[in-house]
Formats: sequence, structure tokens, C-alpha cells
Amino acid sequence: MVASISACKDPYYYLEVDHALYYLTGDTGAGVWHGEGARFLGFTGTVFGEQLIAAFNGLGSDDYTRHVRLPHTGRNRQPAWDITFSAPKSVSVLWSVLGADDRHKIESLVMQAAKRAIDYLDSRALLTRRGKGGETVEHAKGVYALCPHGTSRSQDPQLHIHSLAINMCVRQDGTTGGIRSKDLYIHKMAAGALFRLELASLLSKQLGLKVESDAWSFKLAGVPQSLCDEQSKRRQVIEQLAKEEGWHSPAVLAQLAIQTRAAKGLVSMAECTKEWLETGEKHSFGRQEAEQLLDAAQEAISTGLANRLRDDARDKLLREALKQGIESLSNSQSYFAERDLVQQVAASLQASGLTADEIVDAVEDSVDGFEHRIELHGSHYRYYATAATLAAERELLSIVENTKGVQSHDVSNEILEKAKKKVEKRLSEEIGVPAELTFDQHSALIHITQEPGRTKLVRGTAGTGKTQTLEAANLAWKQSGYQVLGTALTGKAAVGLQNATAIRSVTISKLLRSLRPELTSEELKQHFPQKFAAALRGAYFEGFRARAWMKNPLGQALKEMEQAYHERQVARPRYKLDAKTILVVDEAGMVPTKTMLALVQECDRVGTKLVLIGDSLQLPPIEAGGPFASLCGRIGCQYLTNIVRQRQEWMREASYAMVQNEPRHALDLYAANDCLRIEKSQRAAIARLVADYGKLSAAEYSSSLALTSTRADAAQINAGIQQRRLAARQLGGPSAVLGNGERVYENDRVMLTRNDYQLGVRNGLLGTVVSVLQPPWREGPARLEVKLDAQAPQGAFIKAGTLHIDLEKYSNVQLGYAATTHKAQGATVKSSYVLLGESMLNKEMAFTQLTRASHSTIIYAAEAELGNTLESLANRLSQSFAKDLANDHKIVTQSQSSIETRQALLQDTLSRLAPEKHKEAAAPTAYLADARLSSTQTGALWLLIGQYSKLRNVDYEKTIAVVTDTFEVGRINNSVQGHRKAAQQLGVDSLEIRQGERVHRGDRVLVTMNNEHGAPRTLLGTAVGIGFPDRVVMGPGRGQVITTQAKPWLTIELDSQHQTGQLAEAKERITVEGRDFDKLQLGYAATADKLKDIKVDSSLVLLPEQGHSPQDIAIQLTRATKDVSLFGEQSHYGPILDAEGGKGAFAKSLDSLKRDGPDAESTSLADRYRQILEEQRMQRAQSEQSQLSRQQSFEL
Repeated sequence: MVASISACKDPYYYLEVDHALYYLTGDTGAGVWHGEGARFLGFTGTVFGEQLIAAFNGLGSDDYTRHVRLPHTGRNRQPAWDITFSAPKSVSVLWSVLGADDRHKIESLVMQAAKRAIDYLDSRALLTRRGKGGETVEHAKGVYALCPHGTSRSQDPQLHIHSLAINMCVRQDGTTGGIRSKDLYIHKMAAGALFRLELASLLSKQLGLKVESDAWSFKLAGVPQSLCDEQSKRRQVIEQLAKEEGWHSPAVLAQLAIQTRAAKGLVSMAECTKEWLETGEKHSFGRQEAEQLLDAAQEAISTGLANRLRDDARDKLLREALKQGIESLSNSQSYFAERDLVQQVAASLQASGLTADEIVDAVEDSVDGFEHRIELHGSHYRYYATAATLAAERELLSIVENTKGVQSHDVSNEILEKAKKKVEKRLSEEIGVPAELTFDQHSALIHITQEPGRTKLVRGTAGTGKTQTLEAANLAWKQSGYQVLGTALTGKAAVGLQNATAIRSVTISKLLRSLRPELTSEELKQHFPQKFAAALRGAYFEGFRARAWMKNPLGQALKEMEQAYHERQVARPRYKLDAKTILVVDEAGMVPTKTMLALVQECDRVGTKLVLIGDSLQLPPIEAGGPFASLCGRIGCQYLTNIVRQRQEWMREASYAMVQNEPRHALDLYAANDCLRIEKSQRAAIARLVADYGKLSAAEYSSSLALTSTRADAAQINAGIQQRRLAARQLGGPSAVLGNGERVYENDRVMLTRNDYQLGVRNGLLGTVVSVLQPPWREGPARLEVKLDAQAPQGAFIKAGTLHIDLEKYSNVQLGYAATTHKAQGATVKSSYVLLGESMLNKEMAFTQLTRASHSTIIYAAEAELGNTLESLANRLSQSFAKDLANDHKIVTQSQSSIETRQALLQDTLSRLAPEKHKEAAAPTAYLADARLSSTQTGALWLLIGQYSKLRNVDYEKTIAVVTDTFEVGRINNSVQGHRKAAQQLGVDSLEIRQGERVHRGDRVLVTMNNEHGAPRTLLGTAVGIGFPDRVVMGPGRGQVITTQAKPWLTIELDSQHQTGQLAEAKERITVEGRDFDKLQLGYAATADKLKDIKVDSSLVLLPEQGHSPQDIAIQLTRATKDVSLFGEQSHYGPILDAEGGKGAFAKSLDSLKRDGPDAESTSLADRYRQILEEQRMQRAQSEQSQLSRQQSFEL
């Protein structure tokens, strides 16, 4: 497997005596050069020190020509990356006790497997940049030094290959450059799986050894496991240290491996071999036994008894592995890359005897068979989605978009105002001072109760008052005669929604089961084992049932399961949706595509209004898809941004910083307020958290909670706090053992971890143990009396917030001082203690953790997570794991022609319309998407507007029309804006920026201003805020802005796009005041001269009438980095484009093409490299011949 990828900083480190012996000569042979790039630059054969230093400094092997310029010192100096491939322990153990000849055979196979894995990386992950700012990314061929080794740092047998990927590569045209390292990291898991697979295949085919699956790896049959364990002292040291320090994740184990490395030194292989043989003899596996194992395997090959798959069995195995891999990936994400499927399939077929080439070819054929592929903006890789995923997403989007503009479930102004006043009065009484709903909350209230649309969305970060808004909406809806039902993904969130808003709420799964009562296959799988076990217990005691079981066990199990299911259906309340119902979905950002589609279908079927409330910045869905954010972008939503939960100003500022993706600023705020505690290790961080938590008074525990990333950390914190409370005599009385082995006392905090609708409890509810009762009439589990923090709904056994739990019937109880962040999603507490976990640390996880508390949040972390500074932790907190839909990206039909032809067609068009002296360079990735010529210029203009109007809402930010006439600019801007207004893609508030031209919230805007040197520059962005400095007054019922005498202002969010010059950073916001409105214009179209500094993904080009300069046309055709669509007058441009090709040749060649995306690699790259290598070989031969002739002439 790939043990690690680490950056090599100091080239001379590898030439020190011990290191040179370790890397260059090694104990299993000398290092060798590998890769087409290495051969091209003259690095062949054995790796010598002088060559390695030359390569590390960006020089060639023969003439020391500089190919790459690297910094001499500093953190940015990365001359190479060390990619380590390590054989499974059983292979190394067998190798350690064999003789020299047999060892060489295994060493050779390990090297072959490593070369195959490197070849995969070279073909898929070796990318380089070129051009200004490195904006062009292309494939290249790398230079690799493969250094074999046979021992670990604890002198255990461990065959591994250090593959040094030099920061130097050769492009297709023969030029050289540096490599982009991140691609190596994202492909390392797939490369590791291929290395293990190839090694297993080679050992099986060439040596006849029997290979067995071992989780995601393999092991050799016949090698004692006890010997493998004893020869893993290095691993044992790391695991023991991790246990002592409290670490769990593989990432930190790798970090500990680096920290505990012994110094590399000269290893005596003779001494190691002697020790290994002695150890093997202790386990009855010395040289004799190993050779017998190898001889038997060789005999199996010679006699044809070795296990070989027939072609039909091999194909069936591959098909099944591909099917399972695609299903597994599609269940967790909307789309996946080829490397993900390679890793899945290779890891599942380790013992199959298949080769890496067979896996890679099969995966390529499989993804080529997909009807569509997905193109991500800024990514060079292809992604794929199943037809079922795309169909489900399209149905979801289609249903929701069809509900836009539908007037339904209206609420009058009078009723809405009364509901609002009632909520404001309750808030005032609660906090003791006058309170009002914020401007955002008022806007959201109008949005979901009065504005058109049967699907409404409210997007707000944690603590912005979503529940108060829903409380007012619920009062207004009920007063208007509507039924309101709430739902959420988790039971805890459903209870929280009901308690905070008085909306009767239930989990989504329960709601859907009620609406669709048929048992699904998944539900059958879930209920069958429980009912089977229960029926078995009953059969043991009941004679009649025992006889029935003896006759037909399976039939009796199914009968009793069905009977129990129907009884539960009758006992529990049923939920009904109709045209007078409003369904409110809380925490909608956690709802996956499949579940969201089911809700949308049910609402659409009966005309129910659907209100989605959520935040895409919090935890993403566990299953595939993130439809909430996508729907917000497509049909619009109301934003809540004013945080009201957190009472302290600095906590709110830290939350805003996380929203703006500035985690370093948030960490600095916590540190400045003494709420960031850094410890040496994870165990020390947990101990500090427990010590701080344990200082609370007995009454404060019910409003406090510790948050972790893993259940293991939560269990450790729970145990620690309970011990402190026992020592402080805050707990006492009788105790009981819970189902998970924990012991609970009176006054302990507990969490309920399973929904039970008969009891009326929900997964995630917290409470305090009032008493522990041991029934005197029987032995076994006790009964708990638990006072819940919040009243649970529909509980026949719950009175005054107290729940009586029989642990024999409901055993899903655990200590509740700490919980994982997923369990706490949707919760609000007074104080939280956040352990920044070693795993699953990302932006969404951290944001959820830091926004649970209203009064106090303290962060605990370990130095292994931080590195040397807070910067590394901030980098991890800035990594987003948010999910989206495949349909949010460009979907390309794969059966269509290659993009290279379209790129060539665009270049040809550019050369025809703009002479060489006027021609600008088009982006290498740009291609001609469409060309439509009309009989008149006006007709071409309307063709362009028609094409523009077909765009999705999310595509407007990536597209602009490029023209040469200001009149055409106005026509396009007005027409597109009108279309978006009719489609309700723009906000209702607007202001006038110039005569006859208004800007709505959501409109595209072009800004012209001067930079710091006084030179004009143009920016493109989206209007996100409109208002006045004095006040903003809402109009009656629909949220129109009533103008005042003050000067207005406009907030514009700038694009994160390909803009040149000194421009604002990505997603920066600027505010333009009224006196500068003359510098603004609508940004759906612009003249070519205004767009010299801007590039977008897609451009719609209206070619000018006669008389315009070729320079303008060149600018028009080079504004897009992806697709360009042409519109023009047939009489003028038809003959130019069809010249030298016959009449209509241009149109025919364009029609013969279909849309396609950029290929991962040019199909002619290998041929081009072979050509370059041959040219280089001929040049060297001529040079050598010339030198020989000169030498002979001199001697003569």
C-alpha cells in the first residue's frame, strides 16, 4: 500500500553517508530511474548521487541543462516527493527467511508492482502548469527514482520502495516544467490498491503462491500470522504510543510514525537475516519450511494445479466488482472520479489474480459506457454519475422548478402582523427587554407566507433565528386555516423543532413510512433479525408457537413480523398531507437527494406547500447529494445572516469569520478570549476538557455538552466526567449497567440513542437520571426514571417530562455528558466544550461544533493537529466537504465527438476572422460550442437572446454575451433581466442605476473603476444587497423597498473568475454608493473593449456588422475558457467561414460534432513522446559521431 507521500526538502540529505546507503544502494539493491520523462532527460539505469542532486536542482542528467527553477531555500522548496509502496507483512516475512536467489525473485516482483503503480500515477496524476499565473494545466511525463529497501526502522523485515517523484516533468511538446503535487495525493489510494493487486497477481502467477484476501489488502497462505505479528515491532511501537496518547485516526498514526523514526543507518543484512531466521524457527517457519512452501507452489504451476480463473469467471468477477463499486460510490456521493472506482474495484479484488492493467482497462471501459460525464469547474478530471442518480436529480429539480410562481397557502397582512407581534411579545417577556424580529427574519416571514411559490426555502447559518421565524409563521398559517406539520432527518431535530415552534413534528423516515406504509426491502432486512430473535425467545416458552415453529420456522417468523408491524401501524398516529397542509423541513441541508425527492413527490402529488429550512454550512448529508444548496441557487431563497443565538459579540464575529471561510481569524478570536486550549497530545486535551467540564455545579450540567468527532472520544470524556462527579459526591444511590457496558448513577446525564414511538422518545434526547430502580421480583436490567431536558411528543409513558425506562425493553441509553457532532446537530446549549477531533475535521464539522452554544464555547486541540502554528489547523478548517448535485455542473454526453476537434474549429475560426497581427491567444481549453447565422443582424441578436434565456439560474454567473454595439448591449441586458424576473430568479427589491436601467437583487452587474495606479479596470459580479444608509422600509405584503430621500447603495459580490490585472480576491464584496452609479451597468452583455480584463466559462458572441476592426472580433472570441457560441449575419460571415472548404463546410463540420468536455489526456501523447525520444536519440548519436570524428582528426 502507499504508506505515505511526503515532500523532500533538502537534496543533500540523500547524499549523507547513511542516507545515501539507505536510498541509493539499499539492502535489496540499487535504486533505478523510471518513467518516460526520466528517459527523455537522460536519467536511465542506476540512480547515482550526482544524478539525484542534478534532478533535485531541476537539471538534466547529461548536459546539466536547467529545466526547472526552484527556490534555493524556504518552505516552498520541494525538489521531490517520496511516495512509499510497502508490501504486506506476510510477503516480507516469507522473503526474510528465504535464500538469496528466492529473495531476488520476490524483490523483483515488488519492484515490478511499484513500477506499475507509478505508471498509473504518471498517466493520471502527473500534471503541470504553464502560462501566466499557471492557468493552463496539462498532462506530462515524470521522472522517478525507485529505491528498494527491505527493513523497517526497527529492523523488522519490511519490503518497500521509496519512489522519489522529482519536481520536473516533460510536456507533450518536449518542454519541461514542475509538477502539481496535489494530484499525487488525491490518487495515492488508488495507486496503493493497484500496487497490492499487481503484487498479489505476480506472486500468484510467477511463484504459484496462494493469496488470500485480508480486508483491503492480501496475505500469503501458509505464512504464520503469529510470526507476522512478532515481526511487526515497528507497528506495535506506534500503536502503543497512539494508545498512550489517545489517538485513533490513520492520519495521526502516520504522524506518530514520522515522529518516532529512528535514525537511518548502515544495516547489516547478514545480522538481520540471522535474527529473522531464529525468530522464524520459534514459529516453526524457518528456511526449510519457507522453501517447501515455495517448492509446492512452483510444482502447482508446473502441473497446472495452480488456481487460474477462466475467462468467463474473470469477466463475471470484474462485472460484479464494478457493479458493487459503482453502487457503493453512488450511495455516498452524486458523482465520482475514475480513480475512486479504480480504488474500490482493486481493493475488493486483491486475491482474484487479476492484474492492475485489467482493473484499469475494465474501469475505463465501464466509465466510457456511462451516457454522461460531469465536468467540474476548475478541475482537469472527468467525473461520472449513474443514470439513476441523474434521473432522480432531474425529477427533483423539475418538480420544484414547476412550483415557482404558484400562488398558494396565502396569509393576509393582518394575520401575519398579529402573529409577528405575538412572537415579539413572548421574546420580550423571555429576555426582559423589548425585542423585535430582525429585518432578515421579517423578510423570511414574508417569503414563506406571502410570496408566490409552493416550495419556499430559507437559508440561515446557525443561531440566526430560524425557529423564531417559523414560530410566527406557524401562528399565521394556523390562524389562516392551514394544517402545519414539521419534519427533520433526526429525532432530536424533530423534537427541537416542535419544542421551539409548536409545530407538530416527526422524523422524515417515520413520515414517509406513514405516507408509504409498504415495507421496503431495506426495512425487511432491518426488522427481520429482530423479529426472528424475538420469535425464537417466545417459541422457547410457548408450546403452541413452538409447534408452529417446528413446522415452518421461516413462515412463522414472517407471520409474526407482519403481525407486529401492523399492530405498530395501528398504534402509532398516521400523518396525512393534502392541499391545506404546509410541511416544514428543518435541517434541510442534511437531507440527501433520495429522501428529498420522496418528500417533494408526496407534496407535489397532493398540492402540499413545502418549506425547507436549513444551512449548507453545517454537516452535509451522509448519503449522496446536497439538494438544499442547489435548490437555493435555482429557485431562490431568503437568507438569514444576523446571528441572535450567541450572546457575546466576539463569538458572533468568530461565527461570521467561519461563514466567510476565514477560520484563522475565528481561532485568533477564541485564543484572545482564553477559549482555545492547546495540549501536547489528544489524551492531554481530553484530560483538560474533563477538568474544565468537571468544575460545573450540579445544576449547570443540564445546559452543557461536550462535542467530539468520534464516539470513542465521547465515551472517554463521559467516563472522565462521571469519575469527577463521583469523587465530588454529586452522584450516588443505586446504579445500573447500561446496554453498552457503562454504569449509570442517580443524577447522571444520559442520552437516548434510538427512536421508540411507543415510548415517545427520539434518538439524541438528553436527560438526567432521577432514580435507579431494581425490581425486587426479578433479576436483570433495572428501570431508570429520567427527567428529559425537553418534553418529548406523543409519549404515553411520559408525564411532566419524566420518562420511565425498562432497560430490558429499551437498552439504547448511554452517558450524556459528551456526544458526537452528528448527534448534536440541531441542539442548542448554554455552554459547549469542543474537542477538535483528529478525524473528520473540516469546515462543516467545525462550524457546527462552534455554533451549538449561546453563552460559552471552549475549543480543545492537540499539537499533532496544529503543527507548528495555528495556520495548519486553520487550513484544515477551511477544507469544505459540502455536497452538491451532479446537475449543478456541466453534463456532457459521452457518445459525442472529441473536444479536440471543437478546439481546432475555434482556432480555425479565430484565424479566419482575425488576421495574425490582430489575433489574441484563445484559452487552450476553449472550444466552439455552437454557431448560428441569421439572414439579418437583428435575427442573429434574437437568436443569441433566445439561447441566453435557456440557461439555468446557476449558469448566469459563468456566462456573458460579448458584442461590439452599445445598442445591442442594452437589448440583451433588458431581455435577459426580463426573463429572469418572469422566472422569479431575481429579488423584488431594486433601484435605478441610470436612466431606464434598474438593478434587482441577483442581477449581474458590470463595474468600471480605477485601480491604485489610476488605470481603469472592469469587474463582474452579482448584486446581493440593496438599501439606504438611513433606513429600509418594507412595502405591504410583498417586501418592496419604499424609496427615501437618502442616497442608495448597492452591494456586489465579485466573481471568483479568470480576471487579469490587480483585481479583488475571490468572492470579495464591494459597496457602491449612489454617486458612483454611473460606473455600473447590467452585466449580462458588454462590448468587447470593456471585457479586456475579464474571462468567463462561457461566452455568447454576436459578431459585428461590417466595418469593425479584427481586434474587436479577436477579443470577442477569446473571452471564454470553455465554450464559445457564435451568432452573426449569414451574408457576411458565411462565405468567410466556409472559404477553402466548399459551401456550407463550416456548418457541416460543426453539425457533425456534439458537445464534449476536455479529455484527461491527448490520445496522441504517447506517440508524440516516442517521436521526441527518437529525435533525442538521433541527436545524441549524431553528437557522439561528431565528437568521435573530431577526436580521430585530432589524433591523425
